Amino acid sequence: MLATATSLWLFDAVHDRDEEGGHQSGSDRRYAAFTICTDLVHDRLVPERAVFRDYFQDHGEVSVSGTGTGPFTVRSTVESGSAVGSLHRSRFVCTVHTADGEHWALDELTISR
Repeated sequence: MLATATSLWLFDAVHDRDEEGGHQSGSDRRYAAFTICTDLVHDRLVPERAVFRDYFQDHGEVSVSGTGTGPFTVRSTVESGSAVGSLHRSRFVCTVHTADGEHWALDELTISR
């Protein structure tokens, strides 16, 4: 199964500023891009359960590239479960960017099994 979406979709980032009210650092933006992409992938799956790789573990399952306002490309996998309990591992590639550091836009999303 291959699902592809290309669109411009603006939405607010949950963590768009640091505690002092300044803009995010590069690593914070990469984490925000990862979080946004996992939300977008989850919205396109029809599982009762979806398990994403841990961003903070160095196990080679999460790759986030990009700097500044992007684009940021997230490559990872997700295990999603159906109603009958079987798990399927899917790979996804998600590209997002932020024009102003507060709102994010989806450039492209591909999910494949």
